[in-house]
Amino acid sequence: MNATLKLLTASTLIPVLLAFAPPANAQDYPIKDITTVCPFAAGTGADITVRYFSTKLSEVLGKPVIVLNKAGATGNIASETVAKARPDGYTISITPASSTMAAAPHLYKKLPFDPVKDFAPVTTLASLPFVLIVDAKKPIHSIADLIKHLKARDGGFYGGSNNTGIVAAELFKAAAKIDTKRVAYRNIADSVTDMIAGHTDFTFTDATWVVEQAKAGRVRAIAVTSAKRSTVLPDVPTLAEAGYPGF
Repeated sequence: MNATLKLLTASTLIPVLLAFAPPANAQDYPIKDITTVCPFAAGTGADITVRYFSTKLSEVLGKPVIVLNKAGATGNIASETVAKARPDGYTISITPASSTMAAAPHLYKKLPFDPVKDFAPVTTLASLPFVLIVDAKKPIHSIADLIKHLKARDGGFYGGSNNTGIVAAELFKAAAKIDTKRVAYRNIADSVTDMIAGHTDFTFTDATWVVEQAKAGRVRAIAVTSAKRSTVLPDVPTLAEAGYPGF
């Protein structure tokens, strides 16, 4: 299970790639600032990634690219913002599409947008694993330690702040046969604050955010969701290595 980051734009009748091809007339596109909508709060892994690619896009197009953070509803607010924007190529979404586009229809009964009809995908930018993290102060160093801890807590609780993390946690609890309850959060920072305070026991989030937090000693990474170990977290085993294949 990886989060796949995609560049999307509001759907239009003309092929979207034409907006990013070298125009015959230099004044065709772009002639004004571009806005990239980030579905999560500033300082999150998604925000870091969106700002990186927005800077690169600005360098290529020669126009300012402004990042607009529209956090909430696990990305649905940002997706709705782009879906309802004028389909002219000036409001685009750099989003973990496996979460905000692919998973969302299966987690919500009704969405304010159609992932297929309202967006035109442009390209895939990156693919990264999600990471199972716990409070670094707790004596939990492995999946086995976590399961023992959760059983002592009658299943315990996990923090859910994004669709990919929720799906990963639900797959994990089903595989481990543990009735862990979900607590919803607006962003990963709030989720981790509560986890460190002892209100929840674990969460899944993207590797971009985890690396620096782990280095700072706030969280401990105990497993990754990808088929292979992450190159930025080489000492952290995969869930398959821990006895839970299929992630």
